[in-house]
Amino acid sequence: MKKKALIIGGVVCVIAVVIITVTLLIGKEDTSLTPVITGAEYNEDYDYNKYLLNPYSESHLAEVEDGFYYLDGILMYYDKNSKKTTYVCSKPNCPHTPGSGCEAYLWHSELHYYNGKLYFISGGIGSDHNSYLSSINLDGSNEQVVMILEKDQHTMWRNNDTLIIHRGIVYYRTSTGEIMANKLGADVENAVPIFKEDLIDLEFDGNGGQILALDSSRKTLYADGDYIYMRLMLQKDDGYVETFFRYNAVTRKSEKIFEIPSEEEVGSWEETGVQSEGWYISGDYIYYFLSGNGLWKYNMETKENTKVIDTKDKGLGTIDDKYLYINNGGSINNTQSTNEVSESQIDNLCIKIYDLKTGEMVGKINYADIYKNKEIDPENEYDGTYNDFRIVGVAKDGIFLRANTFLSDGVFFYADLTDVKNAKFELIPDFEGK
Repeated sequence: MKKKALIIGGVVCVIAVVIITVTLLIGKEDTSLTPVITGAEYNEDYDYNKYLLNPYSESHLAEVEDGFYYLDGILMYYDKNSKKTTYVCSKPNCPHTPGSGCEAYLWHSELHYYNGKLYFISGGIGSDHNSYLSSINLDGSNEQVVMILEKDQHTMWRNNDTLIIHRGIVYYRTSTGEIMANKLGADVENAVPIFKEDLIDLEFDGNGGQILALDSSRKTLYADGDYIYMRLMLQKDDGYVETFFRYNAVTRKSEKIFEIPSEEEVGSWEETGVQSEGWYISGDYIYYFLSGNGLWKYNMETKENTKVIDTKDKGLGTIDDKYLYINNGGSINNTQSTNEVSESQIDNLCIKIYDLKTGEMVGKINYADIYKNKEIDPENEYDGTYNDFRIVGVAKDGIFLRANTFLSDGVFFYADLTDVKNAKFELIPDFEGK
């Protein structure tokens, strides 16, 4: 197996030895960690929106009834009905430019919708090094700090879903390896670890920066019903292995529940012994896609592994309650210095959509349509602009795509899946960001 590591500080060094400790929260009653609701039924106001799970980058999307919010330096709103994008700013006659005091310019990370407000991670307010959870109203007004997440954090590095808000509780990871739980708005001293890594022989670079043994997709948080799931890449033998833990918000206990199976058990795939290329959790099942080896599901109660969709298709898998979306458009260019992607490559790129119940392919969205659509490219000429296509979220009735470019920010597209067989991506005007 191939060892993977992320070095913070830019200096190569020996990976710290990691000892994993699962914290079992047993003891005195802590009412601040009592969920506002319990049970398996999904509540769109109080539950984490698991449908917008994006394992490949931090959360940028927040869905509301009629549209989506997107944050990447500038907070924008896309209305699904009018198909228009607007700045999220409540100031009359605001020019929406840098330095104008526009409320849409938010240099924060992550974005979450919870009970009528938008939340995001902010840090470095004033001269301190704390990490904060902040909120704003849906019109961009009344930005305020809700709570401190971590005092004197060791690093500003963040990637993937580092925080979720679920049923009145905030779950987040710290720069020192812990995953914490705290009541929304509570004092940081009330935070309780639900998972902890003890880093032995911690290394530092020459400038005093902390160096952690963290893969680029090291920790992802997820919620379903009464459970909080923690997806981690843990050291095993000479490499990393994808491992899942879960925390029961009612009993307040954490446990290891799943480890990616070996090649001997399920057969080979592109990342044999390391990780899946997409996963989703619903009820008793963990669905996981093995590129080149189909979609599997693991029953957390019976411990059984079953292949759901038998396909040799390769790529990144995105999964929801209905479909598996196999995207083969990630990192398609091998000659970035020439700023070219061949037209033959584009013609082979697509998202294949499989039905979870029948296992059959029910739709296919071709990326060539993006290039050959006159509305997007008035000259109707392929120009080799995009070199990477990523699904950044699956909504109730559609799917978001980000097309990366070589020299500028990405461009976003949305495909309505009401008619999945004829779905096509439409450009979201001025909906741009990193």
